[in-house]
Amino acid sequence: MKNFFTEDYLPKYFHDKLYPLDGQNFAQAVQTLFYLNKLNYVEKDFLHKVFENADKMLWNNKGYYNYMKSKYFFYKMPMDRWVNAPMYLALSYIA
Repeated sequence: MKNFFTEDYLPKYFHDKLYPLDGQNFAQAVQTLFYLNKLNYVEKDFLHKVFENADKMLWNNKGYYNYMKSKYFFYKMPMDRWVNAPMYLALSYIA
């Protein structure tokens, strides 16, 4: 858990690198944390804080999740297959 998340509940892209902050990574983190919570391995609060970060950083008010945020660029593409579908699935787990 310490290798794949920051202290601010951000999923790292690699075990030793934060960027890019990718919508697919957030979605997979939420889905995995949901099952880890069922096994009492992580607290539900941890799961919710990771999702709140995804929502805060990547949600676009046009009604979709943005693709990715790097150190220098913010990619606001509505990529349904790679970002939005996994995020909506992750939402169904915690809703």
